[in-house]
Amino acid sequence: RRLAPGLMYPILQVSPWQFRVIICWENCIDKKFKYFKSGPISALLLIIRIFRRNIKKGGHLILHVHNPVLGFIAVLTKFFCPQIKVIVNMHNDWRYFQYYQKFGIFLLSKIADRFITVSKSLISTIPKRERLLLQKKRKLISIYNGIDSRRLIKFQRKNSSFVTAVVIARMVPQKNCFFILDILSQTHLIDYLIWFGEGSEKDKIERKIEQFGIGNRIELRGIRPRDEVYQTLAQSSIYISASNWEGIG
Repeated sequence: RRLAPGLMYPILQVSPWQFRVIICWENCIDKKFKYFKSGPISALLLIIRIFRRNIKKGGHLILHVHNPVLGFIAVLTKFFCPQIKVIVNMHNDWRYFQYYQKFGIFLLSKIADRFITVSKSLISTIPKRERLLLQKKRKLISIYNGIDSRRLIKFQRKNSSFVTAVVIARMVPQKNCFFILDILSQTHLIDYLIWFGEGSEKDKIERKIEQFGIGNRIELRGIRPRDEVYQTLAQSSIYISASNWEGIG
């Protein structure tokens, strides 16, 4: 999946087939952002090096883990650098994780300084033993991850008979992307569709759009500033979410 440049720095993408650390660049919101791509061992060594450099300068390091598969790297990092803070984000329902992702969550629940879910409903899906352990140590919290209505209402709605639909979704299998295209190709109730997001299925989506002949009715905007997304939502007629599963409750 594509990264989220600007979320934190430095950003580290770990690939099992990558052995050394290389510097890469990713386009996001009309700018280029740098991130590191590495293998598991080189990732661990890089984190340790950054940690030691920060300690010498009197600083700290927070390791923010977004993918449970990286649990074993976080455990090793915590072993070699006990002072490092590990923050874990859980974005999806435990039931839909693969076995290796569940094992990663199990490891992360043991060493995380904060374990954050993107909704309260996700907490109940965590296995009881791990959930109680995190709650006992007061490390388990949830955050509001929906649309901020306070930011949405500041944009003026546009009254129009032109029906615009909006999709905000990564272009990955979980989001059921091709079903959205099927909807657009089979109905004339939607005049135009605007899609915010990037992902591994983008090339396939573009080919499907050409196959359906709906290129003049859809716009793929990629990753855009948050205010642009809210303004588009405010001026739209329909919001489409077709995910096979979600973690926001």
